[in-house]
Amino acid sequence: MEALSDKLLIAMRTFALRPSSPLRLDMAIASSEHSFSRRAARKLLGEHRVLVNGAPVAAASRVVRPEDVIVVVPEAIELSVLRETADWIALDKPSGLASQPGRDRSRPSAVELLALLLKQRGQVHGLFVVHRLDAGTSGVIVYARTPEAAARLSKAFASREMKKRYAVIVRGELPERLDLEKPIARTGTSSFNASAGGKEARTTVRRAGAKDGVSFGSVEIESGRTHQIRVHLADAGFPVLGDLKYGVSGAGRLMLHSLSLSHPSIGRVEAPLPADMREVLDRLGLPTKIR
Repeated sequence: MEALSDKLLIAMRTFALRPSSPLRLDMAIASSEHSFSRRAARKLLGEHRVLVNGAPVAAASRVVRPEDVIVVVPEAIELSVLRETADWIALDKPSGLASQPGRDRSRPSAVELLALLLKQRGQVHGLFVVHRLDAGTSGVIVYARTPEAAARLSKAFASREMKKRYAVIVRGELPERLDLEKPIARTGTSSFNASAGGKEARTTVRRAGAKDGVSFGSVEIESGRTHQIRVHLADAGFPVLGDLKYGVSGAGRLMLHSLSLSHPSIGRVEAPLPADMREVLDRLGLPTKIR
């Protein structure tokens, strides 16, 4: 399925700043080390390229203080909208972009960039996070647009009615089918392992191709534990390529992609395999399609 033509042109290369004292927003941007004039600052604000504490702001007269984080996005890339309704919107999230804001707001997350897109359209930009993808994982992610839709979608994910399918490239020769059911436990602030003391987790992997010690496959998960696919595959001896936390390098990014989400409330939403993963598969002589 191809992405809709409506795409968010926004920057992955951004910069953040904090004013040293209370200032108008246009003056805070102009007085930064990035050498913007007040006219240029107002142009950025008018183009909806400025976030204050994660929210789009266009008012040049807005007063910002030292505790505020201002993020400016001066250059553009494409973030594709796959499908949208009045209740929800699905993106094809690129690898390297967080799903939601973290403690460090110096880089915008997908939901914040989506809010900028809706602001550019002149639409209400209230958005609700109902599930997550790791920053390194690309592919389909859905955000709710109303509290009612957020409740319905959150229930669909929590009840495991939402069907999730991924594509993955791993080190090692996968069997034709691999069922992984070890519980997942937290081992640190942002790390996990497969442990008897963890929470229930079920992962099913099917091989699509293997060559020279590398495999390509599809993954379906019933549960949705943090880092579940990465932890289960690493524990089974098939670390995901590009996974520096649990596995091996060998790739410029985490080779994990959310292919589709399926549920009666949204139908089936798909994101095509990204070009960088196809390039790795082509170089290895592996298939690029999953049955």
